[in-house]
Amino acid sequence: MSENERKRSAVAQFAAGRAPEPEETDDWLEEPKWAETYRRTWRVARPRGREDIMLDCRASSGHRQAFGYMLLASIIYEPGTTISMLFGETIVTLTGRNLDRLYDALVQHRVPYVQEGNEAEGELKPEDEPHIESLSIKENDESGNAEETD
Repeated sequence: MSENERKRSAVAQFAAGRAPEPEETDDWLEEPKWAETYRRTWRVARPRGREDIMLDCRASSGHRQAFGYMLLASIIYEPGTTISMLFGETIVTLTGRNLDRLYDALVQHRVPYVQEGNEAEGELKPEDEPHIESLSIKENDESGNAEETD
């Protein structure tokens, strides 16, 4: 490397194509070792993927509804137990345990899906693992009253 190149900023070196490319890994796809016994509640989106455009809400009944992150106006978090999200006129509420990391990832639009679990799955998960016990989707009507959609 010449004396001139050493004096250039890291940004200038990167722009000139001298910075190494970050490694592409599929670590985000790997399920934890205990994943064979139950479904994950959620996962973080791929680092440079476009998967974080919408949030897919999956109820245990099989009902699914996706919401565009661009419509996400507000997230209310009651530590550890409840996350409420306002998508336009729709309120999505998640109730469960250990939802701290999920909240942080939702704020960053880094969650492609949330999955409502069942009681058996909740018992199989380690105590410190997130678990969504209930997922509700409610539409606000013109008078401001919420109506359940699932």
